[in-house]
Amino acid sequence: MRDYLQHAAWRFILDQNINSLPVDPFRIARKNGWIIYTYEEFATLVNKSVETLISRYENDGFAFWSRRDGCFIICYNSTLPFSVCRWTLLHEMAHIYLKHISSENPLLSRVRTQERSLLEVEAQGFARRVLCPSIVLHNCKAFEPEEIMRLCGISREAAGYRSDYIKKLELRGKFRVDPLEIQVEDQFFCFVRKYNIQKLKRITYNFLFEIAGEISA
Repeated sequence: MRDYLQHAAWRFILDQNINSLPVDPFRIARKNGWIIYTYEEFATLVNKSVETLISRYENDGFAFWSRRDGCFIICYNSTLPFSVCRWTLLHEMAHIYLKHISSENPLLSRVRTQERSLLEVEAQGFARRVLCPSIVLHNCKAFEPEEIMRLCGISREAAGYRSDYIKKLELRGKFRVDPLEIQVEDQFFCFVRKYNIQKLKRITYNFLFEIAGEISA
């Protein structure tokens, strides 16, 4: 499953021309003709309460194929922190891109079967790989949770898990071994260069401030 999800995430990044972080899910939706609603907006549209949507679907968000509109619709709970919203939107986009839902299978069953659990694991793994591409973290030398959190726009908890993973990956040193990964690296080249220049400036300025403080003391 890991190789399958990794290749799917790389293809998605390339197909959607994602070349900077944090990933913008709203731009992706516009590009693909997918409609995004907040729970408040969708509740008003279908004349239901937000509480009804949460009880009928999920607390974070859900996606489905709309026969009426002829497109995918993604709904999310905008009262949650935006880092959670971003993850939720990519999670639902994973269900679409991995064909967990389609015009023939418009909505995932709410029943937590073994198959549903597997689809959720796949969607989480896909979202993680798109929001935090390992080759980009490697080239930005972003290994600590705080930096990953700021760079990728994800929660501290999610950044902690990604930090543990990228550190293990660094020890193995297996980067640029797949043609798709190399294409993703090339696509992020300008972003990584700019990020590393800004990072170097921050480190330099902080060092100069520290030296100035020691001299004045």
